[in-house]
Amino acid sequence: IDMLPTLDQLSSMPCFWDPKRLERVTDGGQLEKKILRDERKELDQWALACVSSRVNFLDDFSFSITPLLDMLNHDESVGTSAEIKDGELYLNVDKNFAPGEEVFISYGDLSNLETLCDYGFVSSTNSRNAETVDVRIIRRGEIPVTVFADGSISKDSLKVMRSYLSNEEEMDGEQDKAEILAFSEPVSKRNEEEVLALLSVSLDDAVDEAKFGAQNAADDEVIRSYLAARSQTLATGLKLVEKELEALF
Repeated sequence: IDMLPTLDQLSSMPCFWDPKRLERVTDGGQLEKKILRDERKELDQWALACVSSRVNFLDDFSFSITPLLDMLNHDESVGTSAEIKDGELYLNVDKNFAPGEEVFISYGDLSNLETLCDYGFVSSTNSRNAETVDVRIIRRGEIPVTVFADGSISKDSLKVMRSYLSNEEEMDGEQDKAEILAFSEPVSKRNEEEVLALLSVSLDDAVDEAKFGAQNAADDEVIRSYLAARSQTLATGLKLVEKELEALF
């Protein structure tokens, strides 16, 4: 147990940040929401952080903390597979490393928010990144919309927005479809225009918010990197949304 990190060494994880530092994270409240979702007040916080940052899930749905494995750092571009033979763990990667070069593995297809909360770091070039923006619709509340690193919007998010913004005629036209197919495609030009216009405004505001926060966090590299990467991902999504919106006219 002496090999595990101390509480001070885990201070890069947001669950241990003080309120003033958390206030500097201008991501629409996404970080604080995840901290609350992950919170387990009944558990020892140091032990929980050690497990969260080092646990390996096994084939029988149990998990373990494997000696030496936590010494390998994360690179999402390195394809990684694992198997257990006779109680021994074998890792395979799809990249060759030269003698003396640091060996990386992938911890999984994780967003920057996930790596920040679980491990205390973010990547400015994370091709698996995904950012969430809460889109507000009158009388409907907030809809969490996910934007992926390539700028594409979650299909589930679009389905919800189309359904919420449908008029009675458009709603009737989707009722005869199987639930999995309903609103999976644009239901009308009017509806899609409203969806994309609302997305455009929401993404534009979120991009500005993240950029402003990154500029003001120049003295905190973790927050600056997290917000800079968030603004980049959302800006990519905004460009695609604006392009689709223009195509409607």
